[in-house]
Amino acid sequence: MRYGLAALAAASLLAILVPFFSPYPYDEIALSSIKAPPGRSHWMGTDELGRDFGTRVFVGARLSLAIGLAGALAASCLGAGLGSVAGYFGGLADAALMRLVDLMLAVPVLPVLIVISAVFRPTVLVLVLLVSAFAWMEPARIARGEVLRLKELPFTEAAKALGAKSPRVIGRHVLPNAAARSSWRRRFSSAG
Repeated sequence: MRYGLAALAAASLLAILVPFFSPYPYDEIALSSIKAPPGRSHWMGTDELGRDFGTRVFVGARLSLAIGLAGALAASCLGAGLGSVAGYFGGLADAALMRLVDLMLAVPVLPVLIVISAVFRPTVLVLVLLVSAFAWMEPARIARGEVLRLKELPFTEAAKALGAKSPRVIGRHVLPNAAARSSWRRRFSSAG
């Protein structure tokens, strides 16, 4: 895990810094260096319009990382919220959400993404929404499981007995404890 994290950090740092320090703009057309091979001036060569491949790769990596991070953050927030509501209230809400999760996990993602990209013009916002629309199910299941466990503990029962409404119990007591427990579990499972 450490090596993967180090590689991701290095790629992110390169994606952020290289476009600012590159001597070539990513969209500069240089007809004198069309399809130049990799060399000292162009480390990855150039394309059919003479644009520097290295600069274009790192500008694209910056955009891809931003879309991936924004989509993952949106999916985590959506999944944690829906899973918390389903786990806390149980009953029909829980059953309906879990059936929706099962349905979404059964859908083949790639053909759906191809159809959506053919219908809609793939902008950054559309791509973030697509990433989050097909990635919220796992955080929802994890949050639901933690909330099912936490809602029966004494501190949750005490908050309810003191008159706290359900949104306050979920937001102030259940979710922070669920987040702390899952990060603690991840930290010690990766160390062993």
